[in-house]
Amino acid sequence: MSTQILEAYKVNPRNDNPIILEVSIGNGQLGFTSANLEEQKIINERKGNFHQEIGKGAEIDGKSLFVTTMVKDVQTATNKTEVTFKLTNGISEYKGTLKKEVSTQGGVAFYAAYFLFYS
Repeated sequence: MSTQILEAYKVNPRNDNPIILEVSIGNGQLGFTSANLEEQKIINERKGNFHQEIGKGAEIDGKSLFVTTMVKDVQTATNKTEVTFKLTNGISEYKGTLKKEVSTQGGVAFYAAYFLFYS
């Protein structure tokens, strides 16, 4: 499977609810995530699963979000890694899961997601 997402995400500039990014690391593995909204770092090596407010539709309309996640294989039962990226409070919900099997126990997989917000 792929280790990258490129997605346009439609926001409502009149909606006061902030867009939420949720990151979930699968298979009991260890993950660290960083993200930039345009050039501003908004998440810095956050460990594990989390959700983060990105901004209201009017604030992020026309901007891009670049998310990188490193997943380390810490489970001896499997070398499979995965990460799910979810966006909510836009026009619709987006959910995408990326998967990769590392070749050796303790290996690392890198994932990237690029979202362009538009109205």
